[in-house]
Amino acid sequence: MELTFFANLFSGLVSRRIAVVGTSMFPLLHPHDTVLCNPRAYRSRTPARGDIVVVSQASSPSGRMIKLVAGLPGEQIEVRQDRLWVNGTRVSFHSPLVGSLPGRWRVEEDQIFLLSYAVAVGTDSRSFGPITLRQVDRKSPRLNSSHVA
Repeated sequence: MELTFFANLFSGLVSRRIAVVGTSMFPLLHPHDTVLCNPRAYRSRTPARGDIVVVSQASSPSGRMIKLVAGLPGEQIEVRQDRLWVNGTRVSFHSPLVGSLPGRWRVEEDQIFLLSYAVAVGTDSRSFGPITLRQVDRKSPRLNSSHVA
């Protein structure tokens, strides 16, 4: 019994549960899924392409969003021909970015570029631009993906 108490206490100190709202990450995440996140994941490193992150975003009703990291500091991101391009090179994404308006974004040294998994319904950096690294709250260790390679 004491071991269970300490295991639960320890997991509460190193992880947080975040409820999924909406369908922007479907089918990777479903509405009402609970994602276990590590609030300390980015203390010693920056997010990597393909990480699933929780970010602070004022435009979201909850003040947070769960998104896929697609662009890294210093990169040039472009959406054209229904595809994702990084520094002029086409990058594999799980599906075409059909319906996305073409655009180009420069990701500054203190920023990342986010995409929804369900690009047709999600609000992400294509709408609000790259976000600062300070806005990254936590990482989901449950889902490290190869969805953007």
